[in-house]
Amino acid sequence: MDSLKRPVGSRLAVAVSLLFVALVLCWGKLHYGNVKAGWELLQVPAMSPRFVDARAIGARIDCLKEGEDPYLTCKNDPFGRPANYPPIWLDFRYLGVGVGSTDTLGVIFGVMMALALISVFRANGWISGALVFFAAISPPVLLAVERGNNDVVVFSLLVLGSLFAGLQSVKRRPWLFGLQIVLLTVLKIFPLVTAVALLRDRRSIWLATSTAIFSLLALVLTCGHRLGAILANTPQDVNATFGSHSLFFHLVRHLHGHGGVLMHRYPGILGAITIALFALTAGVLGRKRLHLIFPQLDLINPRGFIAASGLAIYCLIFLLGSSYYYRLIFLVGVVPYLIEDLNLRKSLRSLPATILLLLYLYSPIFQHALTGEFLDLLIFFGACIWLVSTVVANLMTGVQPEQLPAPTAL
Repeated sequence: MDSLKRPVGSRLAVAVSLLFVALVLCWGKLHYGNVKAGWELLQVPAMSPRFVDARAIGARIDCLKEGEDPYLTCKNDPFGRPANYPPIWLDFRYLGVGVGSTDTLGVIFGVMMALALISVFRANGWISGALVFFAAISPPVLLAVERGNNDVVVFSLLVLGSLFAGLQSVKRRPWLFGLQIVLLTVLKIFPLVTAVALLRDRRSIWLATSTAIFSLLALVLTCGHRLGAILANTPQDVNATFGSHSLFFHLVRHLHGHGGVLMHRYPGILGAITIALFALTAGVLGRKRLHLIFPQLDLINPRGFIAASGLAIYCLIFLLGSSYYYRLIFLVGVVPYLIEDLNLRKSLRSLPATILLLLYLYSPIFQHALTGEFLDLLIFFGACIWLVSTVVANLMTGVQPEQLPAPTAL
């Protein structure tokens, strides 16, 4: 009986968090007459029309049906945004998707996020329960769902696919992880970098390399000449964003009163690369002591793979310039692994890192305060060190010095 109760009880915190969000949204609808008011009560800057990014998917499909090139213009989108994601999303037209499907897509995305959170988070005490509660309703998660952004699909498939692979034999898991990377790369390009999470030992180099190559081939075959347009159409804003461009722009603005010297993103990218190189050096030199701060990433454990993938995606998109806050959901995928370490109840070493990460996830509320920029810098530096130290330790020793137990059930 205890074995049956434990999975349910360990998910109680995330279930309560989802129920809390649902009640607030219902209160907004009943008391103020619209769900937007509920989102605003949750400190989410809701937009009108609702599910604006999901609406863009249908709008671009409708433009394609009308003979327009959605990568050049899209009159059906309320903001006139051209397409900035792979063409596979336009193939949803064969399922009848259009602007009229916006609410359906938004709800499906929200349900996928809820399933992913319930599946990946487990709490075995009051401390871990509180951490799970706040992670599950952090601003990036709520903003991504409110926008109906397709990053929710990528994150949910990463989580659910990895947990499914975790149910398979240890021998089969890396192959399933690799297949997942290829499929996610076709959906959104940046998951290509998660091939680094396959580097669990020296023998896995060929698997990580072949996965990256097959992912690139799949991307070229499905995107073709659209890759340039996708990159060109991706906005590089410095407001309500995170990343190298946004970070250095606002640091200069705080220190000198304006950020005009960094209107272009490349100085910020160069600065972030320099920081990443320092982090790489620190990760190599300090890899034997970093276990005192956070656990070694076990890349055969599904939650360890999710955490490493989330770190890799975060580091890549940080380096590329600027991304809207909802993309921090990939850092939310790191929290379950830290909480797993706390659940072992052997040490509280992961508690400071988890709290710091949660503070960062809630930093969008404070916009671009100077303290927020330094926190941005600290998290990027720490993420690089953690990921690099894990990969270097795996490749140099051939085995991981410490592993969390890989569960046989979700």
